[in-house]
Amino acid sequence: MIFTPNPEHIVQSKSDVEFYHLLLQADIRIPDGIGLIVSSRLLFLLGKLPKPLAERITGVDLSTSLLHLAWQADTTALLVGGKDYQTGKKYTVRIHLGDISYTVRDVEQLSGSRTQAPGKKSTDGSKNGLVYHELWWSGGFADVSRPTQTEVARLHAAIQTLRPAVVFVAFGAPYQERWVMQEKEFLRQNGVRVVLVVGGAFDMLLGKLPRAPRWMRAVGLEWLFRLVREPWRWRRQRALLVYVWLTLKEAFRRG
Repeated sequence: MIFTPNPEHIVQSKSDVEFYHLLLQADIRIPDGIGLIVSSRLLFLLGKLPKPLAERITGVDLSTSLLHLAWQADTTALLVGGKDYQTGKKYTVRIHLGDISYTVRDVEQLSGSRTQAPGKKSTDGSKNGLVYHELWWSGGFADVSRPTQTEVARLHAAIQTLRPAVVFVAFGAPYQERWVMQEKEFLRQNGVRVVLVVGGAFDMLLGKLPRAPRWMRAVGLEWLFRLVREPWRWRRQRALLVYVWLTLKEAFRRG
């Protein structure tokens, strides 16, 4: 179970005790936010931490790596939540070892009478017979804060049929973390080996949103690029000011 906290999540966890404990229950927590790296280095220099965080690992990059591993192992990957991706469309996910082509398929296409997991690959029907790896997608719940019994049962049935090795969850915090911990045993019993909460990572991977240029990512300005592209995020960015205050408060705390 891999969670991807960022400064906004840290601030949220200060006022949401349940979310705080959910973050602690993750098997792995990766720092998905340049603010976490900067603050850890400051606290390390002031003797408040034994060592700083080594580097930022974005949900997009980790998702790409996991998709590549799933492709290598010829295992099934499932994305739960996120935007309404155009199913049946061909997507290409670019990775450092080359291109992997994916067909996104809605779990609604699964037959209720199917007793075996569907194939993991398909072809484009051309003479070249280009192979596409299948990425299964479920919209999850209409209201992530109040999933219905019917929605839960439908998602459970899809997971039992697919038995995906990798599951990506994009409900947004804290709903994705809550769902993962609530369904932890069910997922393991149905062949899931890795669960990653991804927020909006697949919106960028599958072309719903553009990703920041490489140079902006390198200098830690990806947040600014997203703010320019999505101005509504300014309300969420206010949490960064609170995070700076919390960092300074800890930095100059005595003892």
